[in-house]
Amino acid sequence: MGGAVATIVHIAVLWFLVEMFSVSPSIATSIGFCIAVTVNYSFQYHWTFASVGPHSLIFSRYLVVTFAMLGLNLLIFWALTRLYQTPYIYAQLMATGIVMLCNFAINKHYTFGRR
Repeated sequence: MGGAVATIVHIAVLWFLVEMFSVSPSIATSIGFCIAVTVNYSFQYHWTFASVGPHSLIFSRYLVVTFAMLGLNLLIFWALTRLYQTPYIYAQLMATGIVMLCNFAINKHYTFGRR
């Protein structure tokens, strides 16, 4: 559920910034990603992984993973929009699918994994 909400937030911010303010799609997707991440952390901490660890440790791990996933998102988004001329909304949906799988696996085992 958290991933779906975060995806909707990401796509909505991307669309809003590009269509209403003519922001570059690459910048808009980065801003949308960062806003979605703040929404997603709470869902993941409390519901998806039901973590009981300290926020200071878990959030710092989450940030490391998040920055890596932002880079992956931008790489995929750039390749799809620039190299393959994919419309930016479709490019983001495809990038989200890939990033979501990587993000979930890494967060499950590293960020929120029970040690």
